[in-house]
Formats: sequence, structure tokens, C-alpha cells
Amino acid sequence: MQTKPKTTKHRRKKPEMNNVLLTAVLGIGLAACCTASYMVYSFSEEQDRINEEIHYAEAGLDESTMFGGFSAEEMAEGYDPPGKKDGKYIINVPMVNQFPELPVGCEIASEAAVLQFLGFDADKITLAEDYIPKNDDIYDDIHHFLYGPDPSEYFVGDPFTWGYGCYSPVIADSMNRYFLMHGSGNKAVDMKDLTGNELDMLLEAGVPVIVWASQDMEPFVYRDSSCWTVKKNGKNIRWLGNSHTLVLVGYDREMYYFMDCGGKTDITPYKRELFISRWEENGSQAVAVKRA
Repeated sequence: MQTKPKTTKHRRKKPEMNNVLLTAVLGIGLAACCTASYMVYSFSEEQDRINEEIHYAEAGLDESTMFGGFSAEEMAEGYDPPGKKDGKYIINVPMVNQFPELPVGCEIASEAAVLQFLGFDADKITLAEDYIPKNDDIYDDIHHFLYGPDPSEYFVGDPFTWGYGCYSPVIADSMNRYFLMHGSGNKAVDMKDLTGNELDMLLEAGVPVIVWASQDMEPFVYRDSSCWTVKKNGKNIRWLGNSHTLVLVGYDREMYYFMDCGGKTDITPYKRELFISRWEENGSQAVAVKRA
């Protein structure tokens, strides 16, 4: 009896379930990771925003706070935040010494330092000669009333020899004249009446600030001989003896740090509360630059 040879059945292989499950699990895992990464990134962004709001709130500010007509974000444009190192924020502003050429020209030396920080080849002598309006016409009349220029319009005296100095509008105007002559769109802003907290915010953003205080933060000297009237408008001027202009470049919890052009060779710290007291007594004057 003839028998049929045995044949081997070739079964069609089914995809192995383990591979299918593994692929599915990997796909789900990848999607989960992407979702998790997005959630972490979104959470990080949200946390940064919350931290910024808290920082503004603690400083008594809000995000709409304006600095001389600009928001904090606008003032910070083009600057590199110095970052916090050893508890300090310090902006790397070059040292400029007012001496010996400008014995009463601390405002001009401070201006030169900020311009150099911004990348300009600014010289204190050239600024004093060509960019600062000067007026030394101080006189008394037959009734012994003293009259003189407005330090908000002129440098009162001669920065190379004698005089009093000038207020923040003169330095802001001088810097803007310099920017115009050098084809720059930067804008110096007279920022009188900022608060200490606002100064901190500018420093954190990398913005150095020219400020008016006193020499070595010593007390001011009040002299009747340093009082006069601006004849054209009757404005009364009292120039504070020992007045001094510096560049505020940093801070920490206890100190403010300055480029002090009054013969100092390195960045100089002064107590926060002491500086604020002298600065406010000298009119809370400040100038900073909005970069183009």
C-alpha cells in the first residue's frame, strides 16, 4: 500500500507579540517623555515669570514701572546682565580719574567712563571742551544779591580750574550731543527721582547709572556763599559743598559699588543706606543710557 509521503506544513509566521508590545510601549514612552519635557519647560517658564513678579513685588514695583519713559525691559535691551557672583552684581565700567586735569569735573569724568563702557573712545578733556556748556558768570548786584547760572543748564564755573559743577540734565544733554555727533541712536535719560529699588533693577540688567552724592559719602557743607538766584526766572540755587558725582556699577545686600573718579584706583563700596541718604539729599539725580 503506497503511503503519502509526510509533508511539512510551512506556517506563515505571525508577528511576535513581544515585539509589537515593545514597539507600542516605546512609542507611548517617547510621547510621555516629550509631554513631560514640554511640561517641565512650560513649568520652568512659568516659574521664571512668577519669580520675576515676586521680585518686582518685593521691590515695590511692577512690570509696568517706567525708567525715564522706558520700561525695565526696554532699558535692559543691548546690555549684558552681570549676573550675581559672591552675592554681588558688578558691572565692568572702566576707571576714569578726574585728576589732575579736571579738579572740579567729576560729572564729566563719570560721563566719560560710561561712554567708554558703551564702546566709545571718549576722552574727558574733549568732553569738557566740546560737549559741556559752561558759564562762570556769578556776580552780586548793588544790593549784594548773588546771581548766577542754572546748573541744570550749564556747568557753573570752569572744570579745568574752579567752579561748582552741574546737575543731571546737563550731563544727559552732553551725552546725547555726543551720540548725535558720533552717529549713535543711543539716548541718555535724565532719571531724577528714581528709588533705590529701581536702581537695583537697573544694575541687575547691566545698566550703569551716573549719580550725584557726596565725596566719600561725607556730610554736605551748607554755605550761604554757595547760594544764588538765576536772574531770568528767579530760581534759587543752593549748591551743596562736598557734592560729588560717581557711576553706580553694582550692589549687594549691604553695599553699593561705584566707579569713583575722585582719585580712586578701584571699584569703591559705600554702605547702601549712607549712599541713599546722600543721593536723596542731593536731589536723587541720575542719568542712564537707553541703548539703540
